[in-house]
Amino acid sequence: MTPCELSQARSVAPVLLLALTQGLALGWSSPAVAKLRAGEGPFKPTIDELSWIVSFFSLGILAGSLVGAQVFARAGRRTTLMLGPVLLGACSAVTFSGSSAQPVYLARLLGGAGHGIGVSFSSIYVAEVTDTALRGRLILVTNLLLMAGPLLSYAAGPLLSYSVLALAPLVTAAAALVLAVGRGWMKETPLYLASKGKADEALANLRALRVGKKDEEVRGEFAAILKTVKQQQSGGGSSLRDVFADPTAKRAAILCLVLTGSFAALGITTVLAFTQQIVEEAGAPLSPAVCSVVLVATNIASVLGSMPVVERLGRRTILAGSAFGNAAALGSLTAFLLARDVLGADVSALHWLPLAALVAYMASTGMGIITIPHVLVSELLPQRAKASVAPLSGALVALSAFALHKSFFLVGRALGFGVPFAFFALYNLGYAIFVATCVPETKGKTLAQVQEMLASAAAATDKKKKK
Repeated sequence: MTPCELSQARSVAPVLLLALTQGLALGWSSPAVAKLRAGEGPFKPTIDELSWIVSFFSLGILAGSLVGAQVFARAGRRTTLMLGPVLLGACSAVTFSGSSAQPVYLARLLGGAGHGIGVSFSSIYVAEVTDTALRGRLILVTNLLLMAGPLLSYAAGPLLSYSVLALAPLVTAAAALVLAVGRGWMKETPLYLASKGKADEALANLRALRVGKKDEEVRGEFAAILKTVKQQQSGGGSSLRDVFADPTAKRAAILCLVLTGSFAALGITTVLAFTQQIVEEAGAPLSPAVCSVVLVATNIASVLGSMPVVERLGRRTILAGSAFGNAAALGSLTAFLLARDVLGADVSALHWLPLAALVAYMASTGMGIITIPHVLVSELLPQRAKASVAPLSGALVALSAFALHKSFFLVGRALGFGVPFAFFALYNLGYAIFVATCVPETKGKTLAQVQEMLASAAAATDKKKKK
């Protein structure tokens, strides 16, 4: 690793630990719910209380996205992101001390808020402190660690007590704060500082992030940053109304809202929240705990496999292919469940299919859905739109995840579990078509070049409308 790459990696390290902490908190629900149902926790909740425990995390994401947006615009990227470990650490402590469902509701709300901050702003921070050579890879690593958290929770969950499982996120949250604040590794982004008129501080931070580069190269990059800030500030304000009044910003905002606001509707949040329960309902041949580990390990391996090819094949190709793969995998699972539960067909000869379909889904999701949307958001959104569009996307995920998590078992038990999975399959198909036809390719382009490309596309669309 070169000195330049090392300086960027050091600044991103607290964000990577935040992602791991988010993953541990996200993955807590599946093994913890199993322990609570088995009477291995401090209380034994009802089915309704269990659904609220899982769903409050989604409401927390909504709160974190909206509150984080205000801090993000006023106090900067660094301060906003470091609220994540604080909230996730509080979630861990309250979960550990809670002896009834109500404190755990509060804990999951706090954890969801920390997660909402991380998913809304981590990729933006990484994109703004890294160069084009490292940007895609470090955003992929961030999302890889986000998925490593559930894997650790699922793998260690059966071996740990409820209390130890609750405290796990506190360790990584504390480590993130030590590196960011105690060691001073995490730098504020030059783009943000430049947008606030702090040119000297912005240049100093850019030099700290580009150790080993020639001064003329650093100054050239800084000049491009200043040009980008000037162009975006001359385009108008940063409110949603201002963003949607500008054709270029509006185009980027709509693309990003669809790309990242669809996570829950694509099925990934439901599968992660109820992994063991879904495997049990589907009748997989292995134990739910083992299947959970297999599924998340597959997802992580797929993310790793995508890293060498993301810059070679391009974001759009990988993302569209990932969504098509999801639709095929979930379609086969839907057919199995409908045949078994609705038609009453004998599917014993296909007992392997549910697990195979879920493995294929997690592999396909890891190839693109988990990682590429975050990369695209960091590249497509203009500076002035990030503070308003990113939290709105988080809010969309939170509200849809809350609705889907709360209704998943209700719909499944009333109409058959093939119904929710049919919805997920159809949504993935529509998402794939949208990506293939509407999303521009950003591979190998600087942030300034991406904005120029969007402006040209918006101008061409406006010209067609006038004709």
